Amino acid sequence: LYGRDVRLLGPMQWLNDAIISHFFERFAAQSSASVLLLEPSITHAAAVLGDPGVLREMLSVRRQKDVPSIAECLPMKQLVILPVNDKDDSDELVGGSHWSLLYFLRESEQGTGSFFHFDSCAHANRRHAELVAKCFAPLFQPRGSTNDVTLLEGPQQQNGYDCGVYVIAIAEILCELCSSDGMPPAGEIPERI
Repeated sequence: LYGRDVRLLGPMQWLNDAIISHFFERFAAQSSASVLLLEPSITHAAAVLGDPGVLREMLSVRRQKDVPSIAECLPMKQLVILPVNDKDDSDELVGGSHWSLLYFLRESEQGTGSFFHFDSCAHANRRHAELVAKCFAPLFQPRGSTNDVTLLEGPQQQNGYDCGVYVIAIAEILCELCSSDGMPPAGEIPERI
């Protein structure tokens, strides 16, 4: 993190992707092997690309020879957490005004799963979450993929800048739930948030 990123941790600041990535890296280090937290840049690329084939190619690159690529990991993870930003203009360096949290939960050993979306601002990011889910669905479930997104009710922010804090807090709770006694059924998760 740079100083300009750390300053965003002060009062009334909107968190950027570097801060969210930092916390996701910390959660990943403490989470079960069945959990994968993706960086904001990856989910943004999915929303912009809109092409699962191109996304698969992009995520198929291995960082190390003996470590599976992200694309190889996706069909095996029980829980994949994806931060979603509402940035529309991919040509702009900085942009977007809202964060929400999309996650994919694999509930059966057969590999079937579903997408769920928490938004601290009354589903303002619904369209963006659906774009991300549509692009990722074939990578999670090559056979019979579904990109339906279940909108979950959760805590709502009372200002225009805490959305990133909600994303980080909910991601941490999801990681803890999955790392404890096993992930509870999807219907029970909102009660624990």
